[in-house]
Amino acid sequence: SHVSLTSGAQRIDLDDLTLDDLKDTDLALPQSSESVAYIMYTSGSTGVPKGVAGAARAISRLVINNGYADFNAQDRVAFA
Repeated sequence: SHVSLTSGAQRIDLDDLTLDDLKDTDLALPQSSESVAYIMYTSGSTGVPKGVAGAARAISRLVINNGYADFNAQDRVAFA
């Protein structure tokens, strides 16, 4: 099953993903607090797969004044 995406969103098929030709430097993109920062998938309580897009503002507490790590504007962090 596929998650319905909002207008302007792009679905990526990891089975067909090729990264060799993509830039790996200067990745600055315009972002806002409403930009999608992650997509969380779950099987759902009914067993039907579901996906939820999480806004950047929803995870800012993980990196701003978190009490355990010092992040700045030049840092890039991946949470898994």
